[in-house]
Amino acid sequence: MGLDAELLLLGPFSEEVKSFLDYPPEYYDDTNDGTVVTRSMFSCVTTDQSYELAEIVGCEAWNFNTHIVRKENVDIPALTEFVERNADSVFKDIKTFMFLLDKGFTCIYMPNG
Repeated sequence: MGLDAELLLLGPFSEEVKSFLDYPPEYYDDTNDGTVVTRSMFSCVTTDQSYELAEIVGCEAWNFNTHIVRKENVDIPALTEFVERNADSVFKDIKTFMFLLDKGFTCIYMPNG
């Protein structure tokens, strides 16, 4: 069975995070501070990418007990190399990823297979 995966970040809205979310900033104009908003990141389109991403962020692809990503478990050099190597795919900015984690967002590894 093939596997694709992505990271989903959920966290509190603020003007500071507005420009880092999935939709254009003006879509959030009426959003109250603290409202839970989402951001999808690092969408993998192959099984190999999905397993590699899981390892890089400290998860096991099919072990749901490990799917909450802890910032301290993310291998930033490996993630940087992964994103550079897959630049033609659906990957996003590592700085945005780390910024949102710093702003209190929770990150979940989401497999789909």
